[in-house]
Amino acid sequence: MLEDMARPHLFPVNASTIETTRKCLFKYRKELSQMFTSTAWVESNALRTHVGMEITEIILNNTFWKDVEHILKVSEALVVVLRLADSEDKPAMGYVYEAMD
Repeated sequence: MLEDMARPHLFPVNASTIETTRKCLFKYRKELSQMFTSTAWVESNALRTHVGMEITEIILNNTFWKDVEHILKVSEALVVVLRLADSEDKPAMGYVYEAMD
């Protein structure tokens, strides 16, 4: 199932949607962790599946959240430069060089 979600043709989204999703996940990491330790989740049949256990392990892993934070920091600058380069309103190269400094 998770492998299917990784296939690009199933979920055509743009980079800003992905970035928004990452930021939202990171913003609500505490709530997500609480959800995956709640009585309802622990007693659910979903937890007993291989995928359920894998997801729980990932969400409760501090290294995962540190990696997410790092990715957000690194990708934010890249997204800014890509938006400048993709702009149709004004010539981008001067802004791209300025953003690189």
